[in-house]
Amino acid sequence: MQALHRMLTQYRDKPLDFVSLLSRVNYEVAYAFESNAAQAHMTRKKQVPSIVSMLTKDLYLTPK
Repeated sequence: MQALHRMLTQYRDKPLDFVSLLSRVNYEVAYAFESNAAQAHMTRKKQVPSIVSMLTKDLYLTPK
């Protein structure tokens, strides 16, 4: 959610379709975040979100 919010804010004034925006979120999560768990064997693990889309057209979010 933090990465999504960051990308929505960063690309607020730039024409970027939603799937491209989510690709940038994937990149940010993959390279900027690691797990921080109570169990040592679960700490410093990586995760990457998965985009599944059935959109047939580009979707743009525009500010009011």
